[in-house]
Amino acid sequence: MQIKVGLGSLSLVVLWSSVTLAIPATEQSTLPIEQQVTEVVRRLEGTLILLPAEATTASESQPTVQMTSCIVHMQPATAFSVPGAVFLYQEQSADNQPYRQRFLRIAPTSDGNAVESLSFRPHHPESWVGLCQQPAMARVVAASDVEDSHCRVVLRQIAENYVGGTPPEGCPSRYRGAVRVTNHIILSPTGMTTFDQGFDTEGNLVWGSQGEPYQFQRIDAAP
Repeated sequence: MQIKVGLGSLSLVVLWSSVTLAIPATEQSTLPIEQQVTEVVRRLEGTLILLPAEATTASESQPTVQMTSCIVHMQPATAFSVPGAVFLYQEQSADNQPYRQRFLRIAPTSDGNAVESLSFRPHHPESWVGLCQQPAMARVVAASDVEDSHCRVVLRQIAENYVGGTPPEGCPSRYRGAVRVTNHIILSPTGMTTFDQGFDTEGNLVWGSQGEPYQFQRIDAAP
């Protein structure tokens, strides 16, 4: 699914370049790391909707793509856990049809200087569709229901945003012909900008951003 979003792409790319090259000390966060984790969780919870690209003709309808995330309870509580960790379930759908599901562990990095998001695939994705519509206490996930972590994203607070991404080499993938995925993320108070890309074994881009970002906008708070 390749949906190009041009809104603000130039300024966002410049922003990403500047923070990866050098982060001014005055822009770096002085908030306690526990508060940073709480803020990242709060910004991910609820529903974000992908802003559509501008259609050139009336017939160029685009699917409604949304990302829904909610807090879940991992059992046993010690599974995959580190101090200060919060677990989320995240479901992406197009026209209400889920196509990408994962569990996330949001926690401080080992050095306590940033927020880390670890991704875990569910063994049986179909079993978790609509989980965020369940009452909070019913969102219980057994550690045996998820695979080992397959991707790590590190986010640092820059002014009012949390900015980061995957390691330079990316993360392993088996989604839509890709074997490797990379992503750069800007998590703002009102939404999220991503440069999500999937590559095949020969390094060819097979899906994702073609130089312009995906812009997700919050439409409601956590369920």
